Amino acid sequence: MLAIYKRELQSYFTSITGYLVMAAMLLFISIYYVIINLTYGYATFAAPLYSIQFIFIIIIPILTMRSIAEDRKNKTDQLLLTSPVSVSSIVLGKYLSMVSVFGLVCLISCIFPFLLKNMGSTQMAGSCSMLLAFFLFGCAAIAIGLFISSLTENQILACVGCVGVLLALDLIENVPFELPDFIKNLSLSSHLDNFYNEIFDITAIIFYLSVTAVFLFLTAQSIEKRRWGRSGALRHGSYSVLSICLSIALAVVINMAGSALPSSLTKIDISSNKVYTLSKQSKEILKDLEQDITIYALFENNKEDDTLLNLLNRYEEQSDHIKVKVVDPVKNPTFTSQYNADELSAGSVIVEGKQRYKTISDSEIYEISASAYYSGSSEQNFDGEGEITSAIDYVTAKTLPVLYYTTGHDETTLSATAQTALTKSNYELKSLSLLSENSVPKDCSILMVLAPQADFSSDEADMIIKYLENGGKALFLTSYTADKLTQFDRILDNYGMKTSNGIIFEGDSNSYYQSPITILPQYGTHSITTDLAASNVPTLITQAAGLEFTDVRSSVTRTALLTTSDSAYEKIPSGGQFSTSKKESGDRSGQFNLGVLAEETVSDEKNTKLIVFSTPYLVDESLVSQYNISNVDLLANSIGYMCEHTSSVTIDAKSMSIETITPNAASVQLQTLVFVILLPAGLLITGIVIWLRRRKL
Repeated sequence: MLAIYKRELQSYFTSITGYLVMAAMLLFISIYYVIINLTYGYATFAAPLYSIQFIFIIIIPILTMRSIAEDRKNKTDQLLLTSPVSVSSIVLGKYLSMVSVFGLVCLISCIFPFLLKNMGSTQMAGSCSMLLAFFLFGCAAIAIGLFISSLTENQILACVGCVGVLLALDLIENVPFELPDFIKNLSLSSHLDNFYNEIFDITAIIFYLSVTAVFLFLTAQSIEKRRWGRSGALRHGSYSVLSICLSIALAVVINMAGSALPSSLTKIDISSNKVYTLSKQSKEILKDLEQDITIYALFENNKEDDTLLNLLNRYEEQSDHIKVKVVDPVKNPTFTSQYNADELSAGSVIVEGKQRYKTISDSEIYEISASAYYSGSSEQNFDGEGEITSAIDYVTAKTLPVLYYTTGHDETTLSATAQTALTKSNYELKSLSLLSENSVPKDCSILMVLAPQADFSSDEADMIIKYLENGGKALFLTSYTADKLTQFDRILDNYGMKTSNGIIFEGDSNSYYQSPITILPQYGTHSITTDLAASNVPTLITQAAGLEFTDVRSSVTRTALLTTSDSAYEKIPSGGQFSTSKKESGDRSGQFNLGVLAEETVSDEKNTKLIVFSTPYLVDESLVSQYNISNVDLLANSIGYMCEHTSSVTIDAKSMSIETITPNAASVQLQTLVFVILLPAGLLITGIVIWLRRRKL
């Protein structure tokens, strides 16, 4: 075999064929590298390799067309067949020589990920795994080309036949009619998808290796048939058919066995932000499942989202109670109507349990990040796990906490980001007009009063006080206003709190952001703030009053959740304005409370909890959408503590934005010159020179 390998490999480098093929391969790889990586700034080399696979379907047949067809045409195959070399050695020698040529191209291409790394951050694991998959893709295509070359003595026919077969295998998954999954899985290029999506797919490696082995075996059988000719046609023909059937069956069994293994073993998540890995919270919720859940993924045929489906497979494997079904909304146009979701688009998900169901739109799964919305960029976050785990928690929950927010007093509006976070944690939000009620509704888990500008009536205040004194829970935001809110203040005073007369400024430059009025408060010692303090992500409080303690019954305990530094001071505006932001004589100074928890044990089963934050902008959209702050988490923690909603889902969305690089013009020009022009031209010129010398021209 070694002698044949050396002979075949030498033939590629003593003729123009090897140099021409290598030059063409490197030329196209380099062009796509320059366009995708250097021009558009993509920081992963997986992108150009994934894009160039179609071109290689045409180039690889040029490499394989002469491998056996030329021997048959020149009758040199008879010398090989009568030599003391086994057919398998002949096949492997020829095959490995072509793999070496292709492998040399892949080896040279290994320089590109390192060049990208030197120009900025890049996903090396994804790039390297894609290189491996691309090499195996080429190996399988070469084995197919070798087999087709063994069927004819016409090189052109071998090339065209190989292109046809590879093209058919490439397009088979996108045919406009329904095909069984096992036929669609014969597509060579589709098995690169997971590698492109940063999943190391062991089943794809098994597929490429099995395709390679089967076609090498078929090639050997084709040569064996020619060796024995008509003399042993019946005996060897029967043996050949049987062995071919057995080899194909073995390959099918091996691939089926690989596919039957859990995807957690065969599809390894190598993405930098672990898009396909379930968090600890998701695993705990799935572990405690006691009822069956069906997850319907809405996808049109051949338009499935691999990222979402890979994630859903992890859910299905994690729990026997989870079943995932793909529904084509085009073929089943009335399917979503039973869920009152006629307008759900393809890419959406429906999670159904015994008690209730929840729909998740594609825009909720793939969301534009808030910072990108304001900057005008297209950064996208994948919130598949957060939304699906939240939906599972929702459909299996026995009861859902209901959050009422008062209306009719010019209250601030709960921001979209805050509403999304609370809904995702399976809280139900309802508005409440106390003027039309005799009391706070009995199903109220938490009453939210969001910075009213107008005062409550006496009856409204009495209803709130009665609700709290009966073990109710409430969250208040206060707002500085020139008008006296007597009834609102009466509610606070009943739990030993009142707001200061002015606005708090921070005197310590380490404790504010850009302006003394925008405070980075200190966290108090409580379970609400423990994880926030540990995360080192600050809370941002702006235009806040101070919260002062007043005399109250001994049964009420008060805990500061947010405070200023000792250098803070209070300023009272005149006509709604401040003459200066600097501290002046007469300004009260010291440490001020900006968030306070008041608790009172009413009975063995009832415990009143009231949390007050002295700013209307705690979760204002302009703050939480532009800055990396923990304000929404603070709100969620506060509500979760009060209503003891321990299963609330707090899984962050994962960025799907591709890392970018910004190479300088000189670097782009140099690399374009070297890889697009000099290297392919050098190989081509070398091949031409060698070809001319051999012809003695």
